[in-house]
Amino acid sequence: MPAANRHVSRWFCIFLQLAAGVALLALTGCRKKSGDAIVIGKEYFPAAQIEVTPNEAESPAPTVSPTPVTIAERWIAHVEMVYDLRKMDVDIPKARWEGLKEGDRVQVTYREGKYTSTVWSAELE
Repeated sequence: MPAANRHVSRWFCIFLQLAAGVALLALTGCRKKSGDAIVIGKEYFPAAQIEVTPNEAESPAPTVSPTPVTIAERWIAHVEMVYDLRKMDVDIPKARWEGLKEGDRVQVTYREGKYTSTVWSAELE
C-alpha cells in the first residue's frame, strides 16, 4: 500500500473514532428534570484571592513564584426536592438569594445523568 493511502486511511480511522465518540455522548447525555423543592439553607462565599504555587516537578524554571488566582463570590441555596428528598446546591443571583428564606418552596430545574443520576447543573425558576 502506498504511503499516501496509509496516511489517508489513518486520518479516516481517527475521523470515525471521533464521530463514534460524539454519537455516544449524544446518546448517553443528560435529561432535564424539574420539580418543587424546599429551601433548607443558604450560604455565601465571599470573593477571595489565593496564591497557587506550581508543582516544582512540573516547572522548568528553578525558582517558582506563586500565581494569584481570584475566586468569584457565590450565593448558594441548599434545596431538597419534595418528591424524592434529593438535596442539591443551586447558584443564584444575589437579589434572589437575599429574598429567600429557609422553608420557602421553589421550582428547580436541573440536568441529571441518565445512568449515574448525578446532578450536573441546577437553577431556580
